[in-house]
Amino acid sequence: MAVSNLTEIYMLKKNLLDSPNYSSTLQGFRHLDPEKDYKVRRITSLVNESIHIAANEPSLGLYRIQEHVKRTLPHLVKRKKELSSINTRIQDASYDLGLSLEVIESISQIKHFTRIKEALQNAISYKIKLNEYREQEKARQEFELKNARSVNKSISQNEPAEGFICPVCYFALLNQEELFKHWESNHNLDNCENDVFHELEVPVEDGNNFVLNQDNDMTVIEMGHSSVSECIDVVYELSGQK
Repeated sequence: MAVSNLTEIYMLKKNLLDSPNYSSTLQGFRHLDPEKDYKVRRITSLVNESIHIAANEPSLGLYRIQEHVKRTLPHLVKRKKELSSINTRIQDASYDLGLSLEVIESISQIKHFTRIKEALQNAISYKIKLNEYREQEKARQEFELKNARSVNKSISQNEPAEGFICPVCYFALLNQEELFKHWESNHNLDNCENDVFHELEVPVEDGNNFVLNQDNDMTVIEMGHSSVSECIDVVYELSGQK
């Protein structure tokens, strides 16, 4: 009975495929999608072949079904296991994410963590201010060092000789060679009492200062409205022997 029914189905399908209406219908859809038309024809031919085998050779049809199951079933089982493992991992990740969100929301309401947050913010702000202060201090030190170098350079340019130079002799002897000779012969601190310029007078204006360089130490001699009449007074004032 079943074989006769399959035979009738096969014959009806064959008649349908051979009918001109069906051919015209396929020709009408062929220009839309050639790939889809090819797939439909291939599936139709496979179905026809399967129906023919099941109707005429049942053992061969069952064998082909068995082989198909053997080929496809392991792959389907493997894919099912993979999907199950992926689903399990997604559920675990969702649970961990929900738990993390709950913990974060609870932390925001705890006072201890709020204080820690405020302390960290204060520490960051203090660190930023400290870095700014260090940069300003570094710039100030560089500026002072630059000014000190310019002052030392101007002093060294104004001073023609190293060591102590009496301001009276500096203004009286404008020639550098005479100044050196005078220094070597008369301005040693050991025999400064024999100075030959006791009676020399050099007028000095109010507020005028003499800046002297002695062993890289800056020494300032303030001289008032009165005139300097003795070189020995200046020498003793610097040496502390007056």
